[in-house]
Amino acid sequence: TAVGIDVQHFLRPTDQPTPAIQDFYLDVYGPGPMMFVQLESLLGRQTVLDGIASFLATPGARSFDDLRQALELSSGQPLGAYFDAWIFGSGKPEWPTFAVATAQAGDQVTVAVTQQNLSHKLYGCKVEVEVRGSTSSTVAVINFGVAPTTATATTTVTLSEPVVNTVFDPRHRVIGRVAGAPTRTAHTVSVWPL
Repeated sequence: TAVGIDVQHFLRPTDQPTPAIQDFYLDVYGPGPMMFVQLESLLGRQTVLDGIASFLATPGARSFDDLRQALELSSGQPLGAYFDAWIFGSGKPEWPTFAVATAQAGDQVTVAVTQQNLSHKLYGCKVEVEVRGSTSSTVAVINFGVAPTTATATTTVTLSEPVVNTVFDPRHRVIGRVAGAPTRTAHTVSVWPL
């Protein structure tokens, strides 16, 4: 097998520092498997695994609707809106775009995350925002739920110093973009001929 001189190297999830999820999922796996990672954040790992096990236990041809029903049975929650947003649709897929804002009163910081999607579609997800001061930080968990009805979700966290900045999705668990952030680019590396 020949190795090209100008190959593109795309980050792996095991690289350090951990790359943003879209940096490796886009070209290697596609965003489809991330549906399960995001559902795990919303429903819990065991619930998702139970739903998948139930889905796989039935032999024969299966559909996404069958998978949705198995996950609904294991979670006790309707997942139609979640599947409609993340799985079904037509045209070029859209990744959600998020904007983060903070408001601080004393040691209480309200963190607001707004979905700013061109399609106005709302994506069910749970996102983390690291809120940083100059010497300490805390993580705010913003839960849009599986079927969001509003583009903005908020939570309040405690930080005993002024907010310096925020980091959206510090553990890289959500497929999405931050409003105003640069888009993903491939990392080029040189490969020596063999």
